[in-house]
Amino acid sequence: MRPDFVCFGEVVAELKTLSEITSREEAQILGYLKATGFQTGLLINFGAPSLFTRRFIHSSRWLPEAVQESPSE
Repeated sequence: MRPDFVCFGEVVAELKTLSEITSREEAQILGYLKATGFQTGLLINFGAPSLFTRRFIHSSRWLPEAVQESPSE
């Protein structure tokens, strides 16, 4: 599998059209970050009533975690 987009040579962007984001989708983008060595990832879901975005940061110094969540209207 490959990420949907690599932006500016350093950000992995994964697009979804699901009614709900689960830990499976979060694990997928974290896997892409680990495999590519990039630090920043965006998970964007167009399938919910409101646009959903979540930014992920992966670093060898810290545990990977979701750092921002913002449903847009």
